[in-house]
Amino acid sequence: MQASRIHASLRALSVCPQCGAIGVRLNRQSGMCPRCTEEAHVAEERAFNELLHREAEGCEEGPEIEAARREYARLRQQNSRLMRKYGLKGKRERE
Repeated sequence: MQASRIHASLRALSVCPQCGAIGVRLNRQSGMCPRCTEEAHVAEERAFNELLHREAEGCEEGPEIEAARREYARLRQQNSRLMRKYGLKGKRERE
């Protein structure tokens, strides 16, 4: 009766565990308020983006790639010298 007189709710209010906001609707999956849920999504996508950038850089640059390019160039030059010295056919001429 007292709560009714002073217009106070007896319903338990939800509290966001991340930011501590009281009385907000919590997301069922994350258990956080909409703002904290969206911030978590942004942080997750940012981390994934950084991972993709690091993987892409690993495919395009790095000491392994430089070593492979040098080895390829060395072998091509060696093959070219052998073809010229002994008059052998090249890759295109053999097909």
